[in-house]
Formats: sequence, structure tokens, C-alpha cells
Amino acid sequence: MAAQIPLEANDFSLEFLLKDKKKLPDKKHLAIVSCKEGIHSFKMSCRIYDRTGILRAQQTLVETMPTLFEYARFLGKPSWNNNQVL
Repeated sequence: MAAQIPLEANDFSLEFLLKDKKKLPDKKHLAIVSCKEGIHSFKMSCRIYDRTGILRAQQTLVETMPTLFEYARFLGKPSWNNNQVL
């Protein structure tokens, strides 16, 4: 008989990157959007890297309770609005 362990005890989470990495039009920075979905939260964050690969900024874009395919309503192709805003 298999052990009956609650799912919460396993600290389940799913983490993935959006397919498109987006470079700033001047090619100096790269934005990568990632999502992490767990039992108690859904979090989408963005990391900005410079040309040499050094992390320059990281920001949480969305943090909410998880629901079935919560990330689907936030998906789309990332684009830069200007040199400061993704």
C-alpha cells in the first residue's frame, strides 16, 4: 500500500519560462519572463539582463492565488513599450 502523503507536504510547484525572450530595441538588454505556480500561489516575474549576461533588475509582475491555467490570461508576446518599460 502506498503512503498517503498530503500534496502540500510535497511542496509542489511548476516553473517555466515564456517562449519569447525579448531584447530591447537597442540590443543592450534582454527580458525573460518566468512563471511559478504552486499549491498556494501563482507568480509571474521578469528578469532583465545586460549584454554581458549580468542580472540588472528583477520584478514580480503578477502574484495571485492559483487556478486552473491561471497563467493563460497573462500570456502573449512580450514587447518593450519604451527603453524603460517591458
